[in-house]
Amino acid sequence: MLIWLKCNGNIVNIKFIAIFKNNDMREKYISYSGEASTASVPSSISLTFIRQFSMGNRKISDDLKEASLRMKARLYSDEEVLAIAGFSRSTLKRAARRKALTGSVAKKQAIGRGRPRVLALSDCQYLLKLARFKPTLFLDEYARRLEEGQFLGTSLATIHRTLARAGLNIKRVQKLAAERSPTIRADFVRRISRYPAEYLMCLDEVSKDDRTYTRLWGRSRTGTRIEHHAPFVRKRRFSMVAALALDEGIVAAKVVEGSFVRQTFIEFLRDDVASLCSHHYASSLLTNK
Repeated sequence: MLIWLKCNGNIVNIKFIAIFKNNDMREKYISYSGEASTASVPSSISLTFIRQFSMGNRKISDDLKEASLRMKARLYSDEEVLAIAGFSRSTLKRAARRKALTGSVAKKQAIGRGRPRVLALSDCQYLLKLARFKPTLFLDEYARRLEEGQFLGTSLATIHRTLARAGLNIKRVQKLAAERSPTIRADFVRRISRYPAEYLMCLDEVSKDDRTYTRLWGRSRTGTRIEHHAPFVRKRRFSMVAALALDEGIVAAKVVEGSFVRQTFIEFLRDDVASLCSHHYASSLLTNK
């Protein structure tokens, strides 16, 4: 639906032009005396209501362009179409030309527009290789490597956007022992796999003091700190070691004040675990008999 307002003194003439899908057009004139801001639209018209304003550099909807071409097909003059639609003659010609070539007045979606990127594909791949080789580098270190290896100076924001676009974000570093040897680990797995799972026991140690249950994360308003009173001194510390068996749970445990040392750990193996193993071995012999 298009609306054409024409003011003549104190009289406002409103012209409704309804364009239906079957190219049928109906016109209705309404005149108001005095101040008129709205008009009641007939209930039989169920099309999109389009209000046009005179402004520069505005977006013209595709529905309005389609409606103007239908009006022109109904033998409306160009002046009438332009007066009702509210755009220029060149816009009407471009819409007609695009409709004849592509079958639609919509513009082709722009691809690859905008400012060209600073980093080429080879530079992005170089950054990803650096991140894979040493993921703990800072942005200024990436920039220095790019300048030394690719002879390219770029900003830290560009490097950050490139890494984020590749799906790399900042995570907490998980520390692994540098002494870990994949060969020795594989040999241990080969040797331990010869024993049944019920023959194995897993031992682990845990400690607790007054600072153990202090929470390190919280919520606060942006730009403010979170202050929470918690013990700063460890005070008394307790350590526990436990043995875990398959289908039985914790079968042996020991708690000491302080930390486990070599002597206390050997005592736990001798007094608790070894005796338990001998008991299991004897019971397994009786069961086999």
